[in-house]
Amino acid sequence: MKIEMMVNKMSKQVKKQTKSKGKKQTKNTVKKSIKKQGDSQSKKDSSLRLVVLLVIIAFLCVGITAMIYGSFIVKKPFEVQVLPYDFVVKNTVAFNLDTDIMHFGGSAPGRLLQRSLNLTSPKDALVHVDWSGDGVLVVDDNDFYLQESESKEIMFSLYIPSEIALGNYSGEIVFSFYDS
Repeated sequence: MKIEMMVNKMSKQVKKQTKSKGKKQTKNTVKKSIKKQGDSQSKKDSSLRLVVLLVIIAFLCVGITAMIYGSFIVKKPFEVQVLPYDFVVKNTVAFNLDTDIMHFGGSAPGRLLQRSLNLTSPKDALVHVDWSGDGVLVVDDNDFYLQESESKEIMFSLYIPSEIALGNYSGEIVFSFYDS
């Protein structure tokens, strides 16, 4: 009986120790679980904040780029004037003083023909001169500023290539007026 009592006493002590350890383990497990949930939630919050910040930065970049592009790079002219030109390649010199288009006249291959004109702007403007067509056309000043009603003489030099065949040739000179 004494042995039974001792065994019972020891088993009660073991049960108490196991219960207290279990409670401690359960408390620790709950604390760890709560901490993990908090860490997980704070990681989700941090990730969400980062995504929102990146979206805001992307919108700002797109907006700033659009403003710069729209304001400085892509300006549409308020007026465009197109002036046709022509020249004749032949073995003799030819003059054409008509004013319907810019006639450079005629000359042999490998020669230079020149004409000038006075350009007037309808209002203050930045002017860009461009061309397309036959021959090699050189403009003495293809980007300049004109005040309203101001005139500027522009010299055009047309080089006739040496390899070009005899005949009539043409092109266009384009004057683009931009707000200054």
